[in-house]
Amino acid sequence: MTESWTRALSDYTDVNGRVFGYAIYQMENGEKIFGHYEGVTQTPQGGKTSTPVVITLTGGTGKFKDLRGMLRGINVGTFSGGRAVSNEIQYEGEYWFER
Repeated sequence: MTESWTRALSDYTDVNGRVFGYAIYQMENGEKIFGHYEGVTQTPQGGKTSTPVVITLTGGTGKFKDLRGMLRGINVGTFSGGRAVSNEIQYEGEYWFER
């Protein structure tokens, strides 16, 4: 993967609540993988956010058109003035190609 884009919506109160959205992962050869995700953000008073997320892989372009799978991760971030200033996430999961 060379690049990723996400578009998300959140329903936060004091940086706590549901987050959901869509992801596009661009591969080195220009093909793309698509997915959607959701999670619940929890932020202790004055602490870093913690958001367990599940991404459902729904296909892609070219050889990834039949890709399916699920990725799980925990996003850790910080907010300032109501805006995210840092994000770190690591995923694990499985995928397969439907025939």
